[in-house]
Amino acid sequence: MSDSWPGPAGPAPRTAARRNRRRRPQTLVAVAATALLAAQGAVTFWPGLGENATAAPIGPVGYATQNGGTTGGQGGATVRATTGTAIHQALCSRAAKDTPLTIEVSGTITVGNTAKVSGAGCTTAAGVVELKEISNVSIVGVGSGAVFDQVGIHIRGSKNIVIRNVTVRNVKKSGSPTSNGGDAIGMESDVRNVWVDHVSLEASGGESDGFDGLFDMKAGVQYVTLSYSTLRNSGRGGLIGSSETDRANSFITFHHNLYENIDSRAPLLRGGTAHMFNNYYVKLGKSGINSRAGAKALVENNYFKQSQDVLGTFYTSQAGTWQARGNVLDQVTWSPAGAETNPAGPDMRSTGTVSVPYTYQADPASCVPDVVARTAGAGKGLAVSDGSCRSTTPTGAPVPPQPTTPAPAPTTTTGPAPSGTNLSLSATASGSGKASGTSYGSVVDGRPATFWSPSTSTGAVSVRWTSAQTVGSAVVTEAAGSAGSIKGWRLLNGDTEAVLASGTSAGTARFTPTSLEKLTLEITSSSGTPKVAELETYGSGSGSGGGTTPKPDPTTTTRTPTPTPTTTTTTSTPKPGSWPTPSRTVQLSSTQNVSSTFDGGLARYQGWGGSQSENQDPLFVLSDGATLKNVVIGNKAGDGVHCTGTCTLVNVWWEDVGEDAATFKGTSASQTMTIDGGGARGAADKTFQHNGPGTFVIKNFQASDIGKLYRSCGNCSKSYERDVVVSNVTLSQVRVAVVGINSNFGDTARLSGITIVGSKNATICQRYNGTSKGKEPTEAGSGPDGKSCLYKESDVTYR
Repeated sequence: MSDSWPGPAGPAPRTAARRNRRRRPQTLVAVAATALLAAQGAVTFWPGLGENATAAPIGPVGYATQNGGTTGGQGGATVRATTGTAIHQALCSRAAKDTPLTIEVSGTITVGNTAKVSGAGCTTAAGVVELKEISNVSIVGVGSGAVFDQVGIHIRGSKNIVIRNVTVRNVKKSGSPTSNGGDAIGMESDVRNVWVDHVSLEASGGESDGFDGLFDMKAGVQYVTLSYSTLRNSGRGGLIGSSETDRANSFITFHHNLYENIDSRAPLLRGGTAHMFNNYYVKLGKSGINSRAGAKALVENNYFKQSQDVLGTFYTSQAGTWQARGNVLDQVTWSPAGAETNPAGPDMRSTGTVSVPYTYQADPASCVPDVVARTAGAGKGLAVSDGSCRSTTPTGAPVPPQPTTPAPAPTTTTGPAPSGTNLSLSATASGSGKASGTSYGSVVDGRPATFWSPSTSTGAVSVRWTSAQTVGSAVVTEAAGSAGSIKGWRLLNGDTEAVLASGTSAGTARFTPTSLEKLTLEITSSSGTPKVAELETYGSGSGSGGGTTPKPDPTTTTRTPTPTPTTTTTTSTPKPGSWPTPSRTVQLSSTQNVSSTFDGGLARYQGWGGSQSENQDPLFVLSDGATLKNVVIGNKAGDGVHCTGTCTLVNVWWEDVGEDAATFKGTSASQTMTIDGGGARGAADKTFQHNGPGTFVIKNFQASDIGKLYRSCGNCSKSYERDVVVSNVTLSQVRVAVVGINSNFGDTARLSGITIVGSKNATICQRYNGTSKGKEPTEAGSGPDGKSCLYKESDVTYR
């Protein structure tokens, strides 16, 4: 997921209560040891840099603002460290345990480079970054963030701590190496005021694999905020209280976080009060927010997807309470109630009321997946939401320190390094398969410490752009310790599968500059497990690197465009984010009939209804030949717009689709309904409905949070052969399909320039067997078939 769709400048998007009804499962301080440490090269002090380099203009939100607030090392010295030992040295070199200090961290922190250090300002331990009985400290990853690899961060008996822009991954309590009891970040024993922000917490399994929690609090932890962070691939997300009697942990805020592929504890809350808002929960395997043992949870404007038992009391008879409001349930399932199971679903009912003492701005739940994708985790530039579905990147983030000696060139580079901009940094990545704990996105993140490995000894990884790029060279860099494992590879034009270069060792490859949207690295042979840290791409180059360049084959590099009628004009792909500001609001009391051209001047027209119920009246009815333009339809949309013949809708926007956005009720196969520009949001089922014969054209359009973009009626009183042409559209949060057609009626769908933002789970073209009125159509297949669903895979772009 990348770009998102901000809310309109007018009223907020539809209320979450409606969404739930419509969803179905649903001053600088002198430091004594400065000269010594600088001479050791382990840590560098930068007087005067503290406030400017690390303090973003946006502070914490939530409970970390209470009890005097959380500022970390603000006002103190700023140091930079590249090892865990250096972090400990910086802490121990302070005049006292409460001397303010900011530690900027870069590189990879490991068990091997994290030793115990002693001094007046610290109590440390080997193999774990120990923040014990101290206060007023910030640890901030610079640039794209530091990586704590198999090393946990332990906060004990401390207060006023800030941790930002770091990755903590694969911390184990059993196996080798072990650290921090298996917790990525763990807090215990009278901890107060902690702000953890823009961190990435990751594991590679559950307790049986040696891992424990990603974010744990116990024995008196209070006034904590976890914000804009990701928690992934763990059996346990985190707990607040280690047992049913450990109830002194309280006042915790979780906001704008991603919980993905977590079995349970998202979080587990015992006895205290917690506030969860604007979090995105995906694939919670067993349970999510578990409020128990007298706990109180305020759960609002979150998005839950493909998960089970997302809220309730589980695995105990000692119940907690919760207040739920404004949440979205998307493919959520629930267990039946029992002696130790008390789920909030399926109606997400509240069992009490919970208030918080601070102010905050909550995004509408509908845009949470996109906002979280743009802002959560390390390496996101400390981007935050403005509370209206838009993100902003603060200035003043720390920059990576200059190395004291030149970094050696990668041993895997076999040809001259290309110059210019690495195009991959603006691309997304996908592939044929990946080993556990690795990521496709690692090859385009500009971070050599991360890597992708195929699930076997061979495999493919691709970089993809949203528009064609001219690429003439690529650099394949293997991860540290794996140089030489790649024995055979090919670079392919991902649009045509034409071979651009091939070789027997990783490094630089140059080839004839080629315009393409996707470039694929295919590993054909290897020794051991290949680890690709970066797949860099550049605009042009000459000479040869580690591979040979075949002559271009014009027959394989020419793309055949999907045929479209002359009524479709392709322009640049619309990007979510350009929602218009309505000029005024007009309240309609009856349907408006349009027989020629109606220009609304971008006024918002409010009607009636707004639910998905059938048989509502439309706001506008267009006669044959009519045009409706520059209209914003508000969240009381009724049945939207009806067209009774050939009609055109230009720059029409639906803030919240009612029954349907628009319905084509033509009477002749020669008639065409055209949607040109505009956008729609919040269609629980289809956006556009086609009931009569003829052709439906949708172009230069954007939509978000929809079931389908288009549906040819499969059980109307009369059956027709219908055609739909969709081009140059950008869609996000598509739950079912882009288009649905009836192949047995002879329907066709011609698709090109389709951009899908976020999940790749949506079907592009779904075929049905249409039936008679009163019956339900059955699915008949999906994907391009050369007959009904007329498009190629290259006509669809994911980002």
